[in-house]
Amino acid sequence: ELEINMSGYSVRGGLFLQKYKVTHGTPVGWYEDGSVAAVEARYGKGKTMLIGTFPGCGYFNGSTQGSKAFFASLLDWAGVTQLVKCSEPRLTARIHAGEGGTYLWVTNPTRTTLQARLALSKELGNFSKVKLLWGQYEPTLDDGVVDVLVGGLDAAVIKLV
Repeated sequence: ELEINMSGYSVRGGLFLQKYKVTHGTPVGWYEDGSVAAVEARYGKGKTMLIGTFPGCGYFNGSTQGSKAFFASLLDWAGVTQLVKCSEPRLTARIHAGEGGTYLWVTNPTRTTLQARLALSKELGNFSKVKLLWGQYEPTLDDGVVDVLVGGLDAAVIKLV
């Protein structure tokens, strides 16, 4: 039942609890007793965040809205653009891009067919069509959003053109 306040998010932790005395960096997370739970530090062009518990364990044992929001905020914190956003949390969507083209992989670990809208980042470019390479259901593309249906325990592999 360990919780920390991470910049306004109530985040569940687990497995261990370390409290910090800050000698370098900035406190960004606190335990309920007010002690420092997380420190952000910068060095040169880099930065790091040291967290005194394991938020992934807390998320696994019972995700909360605060934990979800915290993990979603980490891409912005790191200055990374999310390349694809999936409306269905039970699906996993990944982009693979290289000399052979740009591909959208969507996996479904459940036994139920699931539908999702996948918003593509403008950083990927502008695509005018999709081509299904693996899967049962033909996806559609409209203004950077791919609508897809993925069978249970299956995947869709889609070439973005």
